[in-house]
Amino acid sequence: MGKVIPFKGKTMADIPPSQILEAAPKDLLYVLVIGIDKDGERYYASSESDLGRAFYEMEKLKLFALDGGDGST
Repeated sequence: MGKVIPFKGKTMADIPPSQILEAAPKDLLYVLVIGIDKDGERYYASSESDLGRAFYEMEKLKLFALDGGDGST
């Protein structure tokens, strides 16, 4: 059996949360985690106490998604 090589491009396929977390760079300066567990409970965590920063990053994510995820924002 051949070696599995992770796809580095954009995809619309679901990716397991553990794989997303594993692939995250280890030297991130700021992290915002948004998740939903199997019971539908939401989980939010930020590495900084400044909620303004979290709102700003969420707005940047919205722009990123609206631009088609091309990273131009």
